[in-house]
Amino acid sequence: MLFQSVLHAALLATFAASLPTSQYGDDQSPLLLNAKPSSRKLTGNFLHITDLHPDPFYVTGSDPSQACHHGHGSAGPLGAEKTDCDSPIPLVNATFDWLAHNLADKIDFVIWTGDSARHDNDDRHFPRNKSQVLSQNRLLVEKFREVWGKEGAEGANGEFKIPIVPNLGNNDILPHNIFAAGPNSWTHDYLQIWKRLIPEPQRHSFARGGWYFVEVVPNRLAVFSLNTLYFFGNNYLVDGCDDKDEPGYEQFEWLRVQLQMLRERGVKAILTGHVPPARNEEKEMWTDSCWMKYALWLQQYRDVIIGSAWGHMNVEHFFLQDFNEIVWETDADTSVDEDDLSELQDVTQVSSATELRRRSSSDDLEAQVKPPNYLNALREQWSALPSSPAPISNPSKHSRKTPEDRYQDAIGGEHAERFAMSFVSASVVPNFYPTLRLFKYNITGLEDASVQTAEDMLSSASPGKNVDSSHLENWNDIDAQVQLQEADAAKKKKHKKKHKPHKGKKLKPRFPIPAPPSSTSPPGPAYSQQALSWLGYTQLFANLTHIKRNLSEPRRLREFQFEAEYNTLDDDDVYGLSPTEGDGVHGGITVRNLLELAGRIGSYHPEKNDLLESELPESDEQTGDSTQDGEGSDDEADEDEEDSDEESDNEDDIAISKKKKSKKGKKDKKHKRKKQRRKIINKTWYAFVDRALVGTVPAEELHKEFGQVIKDRD
Repeated sequence: MLFQSVLHAALLATFAASLPTSQYGDDQSPLLLNAKPSSRKLTGNFLHITDLHPDPFYVTGSDPSQACHHGHGSAGPLGAEKTDCDSPIPLVNATFDWLAHNLADKIDFVIWTGDSARHDNDDRHFPRNKSQVLSQNRLLVEKFREVWGKEGAEGANGEFKIPIVPNLGNNDILPHNIFAAGPNSWTHDYLQIWKRLIPEPQRHSFARGGWYFVEVVPNRLAVFSLNTLYFFGNNYLVDGCDDKDEPGYEQFEWLRVQLQMLRERGVKAILTGHVPPARNEEKEMWTDSCWMKYALWLQQYRDVIIGSAWGHMNVEHFFLQDFNEIVWETDADTSVDEDDLSELQDVTQVSSATELRRRSSSDDLEAQVKPPNYLNALREQWSALPSSPAPISNPSKHSRKTPEDRYQDAIGGEHAERFAMSFVSASVVPNFYPTLRLFKYNITGLEDASVQTAEDMLSSASPGKNVDSSHLENWNDIDAQVQLQEADAAKKKKHKKKHKPHKGKKLKPRFPIPAPPSSTSPPGPAYSQQALSWLGYTQLFANLTHIKRNLSEPRRLREFQFEAEYNTLDDDDVYGLSPTEGDGVHGGITVRNLLELAGRIGSYHPEKNDLLESELPESDEQTGDSTQDGEGSDDEADEDEEDSDEESDNEDDIAISKKKKSKKGKKDKKHKRKKQRRKIINKTWYAFVDRALVGTVPAEELHKEFGQVIKDRD
């Protein structure tokens, strides 16, 4: 889509006088060389918290089908688990009380990935307004201060003991999803709300576009907060990352320069944001040009970037970026066709904030992630990953390469440097159960290091680089933008040029390509266990169904607690990501380990150790029979309509191995097929989907939604 590229040139021109000089030019010098470290020593843990969605209009005992605002129903005092209701304030309070009593002194920093205001889910009775959105964000800053504020730190000027790294979510603005190029009133307001969390040298970057970073461990580790609203496909006011006029383009240029400076200083980085770069047949969250550029940045800075953490989707999972998917032809053709012009004309007719809100809400409903569809598509994607080879006892004398050699060629070398890793945490808002994630990272050699808060970071920037955006306080974002859009779009449409790609010729990217790691550089912390590598994580959840039973009396509210759903560090024999696996050097969360886990999850032919034996039908265990979708059946009339539909979409589903089937031969023909049903036979896949949904879905339903087709026999 090309029409958005005309929408914000006028906005940038309007505020050109207030902008600082280039934020990503080659002459920019590092801003974080001077630091005043805290005396707080590292613990080797950090917390990821996301999507709290506090709702002051929540009513206990109300109807979840009415947003838990009205009617009579099952809405509990601490939330309506497994519904679309937002978080009641008591749940927010209970969560931070638990953090204060259990993790306050055990973590080094917090990644807070946005959506800190309620959804726009009750426009009739409680329409959202800007004051509400900002006040709910202020509430959460105060909750963080209650847990990690310095003694006597009260109010907006209170300082923090550890770094808290906040991020803008798509529901932290109004209308949701819609965010214009900055500076704008939202960047101004959040700069005021988060002024004790954003380092002074980074405030000009945040004012300009909502992106910044915090060097949480001085001279060793930085956490980047990216403004993913400029990458998000549902944001009408921007158009990807390919055009120099786009804020997404500028953000990547800023990121390129910052990562290069960190590389030169030997500092590593974690990338965070709200909307994740999820990409499979079912869901693509980012525009194509932004995803391609992001994957390229991960590839070129793989010696610097440790990993990334995201929110938004509410479904706990991970995914991989495959650098083989980086192509540029898709962005080369910038010609305008009739569909582009039609959409351009349509958007320039938007005349009010109400209409933009309506369109945004409509698109949001269409874009909602359906966990079964999305996770099944992710598994299908992973089923095509290169397979880890089994040892061969008698290798051919004429073979120049072993299976391991060929496997390494396919995955980008010994450390799988063809890929990068991303983690999405489930939410505090109880669409399933309230969830937190506690990461453990390697602090070998950093025992004497300390954390650094935003207040500890001293500015080395020259005077005048901070943006004075006070003149934006009363700006009505949408109405002002629409007037400019209509005039600007009409002007630019007349002068739109067509650029056609040369057929048969691969076009080069039209932007500076980041430098790759030095040929002598060792693999980065994402690929080989070393200082700052991720060792593992503990997934924490609050079982509201169980807690609700213990809350018949108000005095028992203290029964609320988070407990470990699972952890990858020492007792998870399903994922096998323990840092002590094997020789202790190649364990933990590395890209290769995660790649091999993804391959096991995606396998429709699981190895014996990955078979969910207890879930196999007895007849299948006895016969070892294997059938694929699409095969005929004498009793197809007995199948459910739903089973039939699911069968047609899963041509690769099989039961066990074909090897056993061939041995049975004629004996199997004597068995009549009754019907087809779905069963999960891969225990790693079973664990993955069960954990993605925070254990809220009964086993029978998991098998129905995520199983393979199994044919019963007489």
